[in-house]
Amino acid sequence: MPTCRYWRCRRCTGWRAGLHRRLSHAFAPERAAHRIVNTFEAVAGKPHPGFRRNHAKGLCVEGYFDSNGDGAVLYHAAIFAPGRTPVTGRFAVPGGNPFAPDTSTPVRSLALLFQLNDGEQWRTDMNSTPVFAVHTPEQFYQQLLASKPDPATGKPDPERLKAFFAANPETKPFQAWVKAHPP
Repeated sequence: MPTCRYWRCRRCTGWRAGLHRRLSHAFAPERAAHRIVNTFEAVAGKPHPGFRRNHAKGLCVEGYFDSNGDGAVLYHAAIFAPGRTPVTGRFAVPGGNPFAPDTSTPVRSLALLFQLNDGEQWRTDMNSTPVFAVHTPEQFYQQLLASKPDPATGKPDPERLKAFFAANPETKPFQAWVKAHPP
């Protein structure tokens, strides 16, 4: 990635345009979203109407974020002013199967929606892993394909997963974390 303080310089503009062309052609958002959603459904074995495509198994919660105002010293966002903000949250496990056992993976997620008084929304999503397995949406898609269960066994093909991880060595920290944190 070029380092230039002039965002509109010829070198950076050309680099950005080339990157945009490559990404928009290979992984256009409108194509990527459908492709990933369809793959989640394929990995889950079938569509599960009424459930999310990923993190299908989960539990919703509602409550409040009570701010004492001390955070306003660090950041001037309305949420840190003294007061109460409604929060909706969801605890979940990854995957498209809403009936998966709780012990199917060591990964857990938490999503929060803060609804501020002026109508502004703050959303945040977190996974319990210290690192994400892959770095790009395309790698994520390839990981989904590699983890698709074999129809004969109902489990991912170990050789296909092994090949994916070998082709993507940056997944090693994630693999080490998973190995050290059994579900």
